[in-house]
Amino acid sequence: MKKGFILVSVLWMIALLSFVILGFGRRVMLDRRASAYSLNVSEARLLAHSAVQRGILELRNKAIIDASNPENMGGTHLGQPWAQPKSLIKDLKILDWNEDRSEDDVFFVITDEESKINLNSTPKEILEEVQGINRGIIRQIMKRRTEAVHQDEGISPFQIEEELRYLRGVKDEDWFGTDRTPALKDMFTVHGYGKININTASEQVLRCIPKLGDRAIGVIMKYRAGEDGQIGTRDDKGFGNIQELIDKTGLSGDPVEAIKQYCMFYSTCYKIKGYATLRNGRIRVACTAVVYVESTNANLIRWQEETFGN
Repeated sequence: MKKGFILVSVLWMIALLSFVILGFGRRVMLDRRASAYSLNVSEARLLAHSAVQRGILELRNKAIIDASNPENMGGTHLGQPWAQPKSLIKDLKILDWNEDRSEDDVFFVITDEESKINLNSTPKEILEEVQGINRGIIRQIMKRRTEAVHQDEGISPFQIEEELRYLRGVKDEDWFGTDRTPALKDMFTVHGYGKININTASEQVLRCIPKLGDRAIGVIMKYRAGEDGQIGTRDDKGFGNIQELIDKTGLSGDPVEAIKQYCMFYSTCYKIKGYATLRNGRIRVACTAVVYVESTNANLIRWQEETFGN
């Protein structure tokens, strides 16, 4: 009986040790996976940073080209190299990429912030033309520009575009847009100097410029689209100044005066989004930088990082 008790005890000890060993092994495996995931996230973050830095270099190159040949550039427009999204692997070929990463990518997208309506400085008469913005919302925007949000604090301008979404009266369908109405999130910015670039603004934004009119917008968009008739492709064109716009389009009167008052031809503020994916897209990192380009310098004023994965 004593031998049986010893045997049972030994078996229990073996079972307990096996359980501990299995648990320890599983913990080691999970720790290895977590470490590998953390390493991949760090790598993706560095790659996304690289994409943003390459985007900054693209804008510096643009500034150099503009300075060397200002008369023939047609202003800042969407046919220029900076406006085309580029992959550091497939387009620029400046990163070595293994075959097992063929589903992943590292790339950047640059947008002109001065193609949008500035929440902090665009004139009230433009806000009054925006579909989805009523008088109550306009009053809140104008109040934000002139009064402190909190007592005993100074005036605090909008810091991010998303603050508009949470003003009283802004509906989700207005913010995200519908089949019939443009998305407010794509029309507004908090950066730039307040004027709208006539060469890069969307048709929806141009429609908010008082007295510009549908006919003038149609003529401008047709010229900008180039030979293929598509906005946002490499053959897009732009206007370098108001006289060039008059010569190319034949516009006169109110539309020309509206452009003089509310529009610009060269932009200085851009948003660069760098993206990197690993593990066939299961790990994704996005970095966003807002820069002001002065001469050949790009001054960083905002940086944001987001990590997605499973």
